[in-house]
Amino acid sequence: MTLPVTSLLCPSCGAEINALTAEVCQCIAAHATVICPSCRSCLCRNPAAVSAFLRSASSEVTVRLNRERNRREDPANAARLADVLIVDDDEEIRDMAAYRVEQMGYRVRTATGAAEALQMIEQTSPDIVLTDALMPLMDGRTLCRRIKDLNPRIKVVIMTSLYTAPRYKAEAHRVFGADGYLAKPVDFPVLEATLGKLR
Repeated sequence: MTLPVTSLLCPSCGAEINALTAEVCQCIAAHATVICPSCRSCLCRNPAAVSAFLRSASSEVTVRLNRERNRREDPANAARLADVLIVDDDEEIRDMAAYRVEQMGYRVRTATGAAEALQMIEQTSPDIVLTDALMPLMDGRTLCRRIKDLNPRIKVVIMTSLYTAPRYKAEAHRVFGADGYLAKPVDFPVLEATLGKLR
């Protein structure tokens, strides 16, 4: 029995492409496909390779590509999508959160820390910021207050593995202006519900 896969080889350059994280092409095609990060070749130009891959692709890949196709077919729905900026200095946590939030139907960008996040916010003004509480140089609570000073419209959710007591949650709301406060490891159904309330 063949196991479902999440990666494929680029027909143009032979590089391995992770279909869960690779950029999705914006071409008009029967299926949304991905762009090779090495040679920037769009896989929709090779229908045979795409068809072969989709036959064995994992459900996560199928869901991701189908969601992208649906967005293209319904521009009004795409216009309603919220932009989420995920800020975490831990690459693994950041990438997992980005993948899960994208699966929920949001447009996602990531930042490795507060300084990068503030720069991105000044340029793009996301709808929601999902930030780790403990980061070097500037913690998530201070980042939250800075974001609110820049643009009070932006909703901020703080994630933490240490400060989970109710008094810390209350302080985050009262002192720093947080709109949400989640314990790590994050329960993704709870995260989905939290983001849904903030849209």
